[in-house]
Amino acid sequence: MKMAGAYQKGLLSSPHAILNYNLIGSVLFFGNSYGPAPYYGEEPYSGRRILEGIKAGEKENNKYYEKLSLYNIIIFKYNIL
Repeated sequence: MKMAGAYQKGLLSSPHAILNYNLIGSVLFFGNSYGPAPYYGEEPYSGRRILEGIKAGEKENNKYYEKLSLYNIIIFKYNIL
């Protein structure tokens, strides 16, 4: 989200590639942001969609792990393997 905020502010469109690498490194390694939380400079609409997608992915992961744990319980309880 912080990287998207930097892009929205026009900081990643620099003609000098080395500046882009410095900016990307500052976001990745030092956690610099270019706007306030929760969107960090990203437009509000885009920020809401990004957060919505993250929550949907977490929900799918939880369903997968619930199924996986249920299968493990059945396998170990009845010694299917």
